[in-house]
Amino acid sequence: PEKGYSPLHYAVWNEDVNTVKLLVDHGAQFNEKDPDGWTAFYNAVWQGSREIVDFLVSKGADISTFHM
Repeated sequence: PEKGYSPLHYAVWNEDVNTVKLLVDHGAQFNEKDPDGWTAFYNAVWQGSREIVDFLVSKGADISTFHM
């Protein structure tokens, strides 16, 4: 893995909903930004991963980090 990208970021990129849920439920920091300034939420929105977006929002993801 590249430096600064968390396992959660990789799970979101791969649209692996089960792994995203597992990581978050075990303490993954979903508001953490990658080296490009993107959070897991932002990546999920960009990819159109509605289930992941909804899950992260339900867990309290900071939607104000979304930027264009």
